[in-house]
Amino acid sequence: MKTFKVKAAQGDLYFTRIAAPQGVKFQPSGNSRIVAHSETGHHHTMVVDAPGRLEWAPGTNPLYSFLRVIGLPARLEHQRSFDTHEPFLLAPGDYELRRQREWTPAGEKIVED
Repeated sequence: MKTFKVKAAQGDLYFTRIAAPQGVKFQPSGNSRIVAHSETGHHHTMVVDAPGRLEWAPGTNPLYSFLRVIGLPARLEHQRSFDTHEPFLLAPGDYELRRQREWTPAGEKIVED
């Protein structure tokens, strides 16, 4: 399993390690957090083993949010039994999560995974 410290992407998500902007109010998320809901139920979930923990904060629009990984690396897991993405680890730190977009002749749309 690969560990990422700066940037990573999986499906429709793009993670960038950042210094969290002032004013971001992180909320405790325990040891797991769905970071992208899927229309077909195969969500992308961050999971960290105890004693590590996660904190999450919304962005100012629905295309991005913030994640704080504390203590131990966190795994991004794809919740589907077939055609899944390989899990990867995010090192402890603060990350911005963006829903990836693609351009079509009709205009911009969120990538569907």
